[in-house]
Amino acid sequence: MKKNTGSFFAAVFLLLLLCGCGPELIALNETHNGQIIDCSKGDIVEIRLPGNPTTGYVWQQSRRPVNDVVVLKQEKFTEKDSTRQMVGVPGTFFFRYEITGRGKEGISLHHKRPWDANSTTGKFEILLNVD
Repeated sequence: MKKNTGSFFAAVFLLLLLCGCGPELIALNETHNGQIIDCSKGDIVEIRLPGNPTTGYVWQQSRRPVNDVVVLKQEKFTEKDSTRQMVGVPGTFFFRYEITGRGKEGISLHHKRPWDANSTTGKFEILLNVD
């Protein structure tokens, strides 16, 4: 019985080729502030910013995206691992966006007290360039 190794290798090659074509997770932090980020439709952009909400200051969107290029899918805060279980432990704010269209769109986050419009202590702004 003769084995068809050519078909097998063609199938493996096609599978490897397709594995590199899926959505990409683009992880960003405070070092990316002010940058233009190139991405593609379907990608996920995750922004991680340090903070401590027990101080009254949180990271929040300063404006919603105006185009159908990006959608906020998840926003959360996670405390740093602490074996002492102390109150007021700092951590990381996570913002996860899905790229849903093509074009340009800005993301603007401010570090502020939600009840005080004049309390901004930091900004994180990027421009997404979606091909």
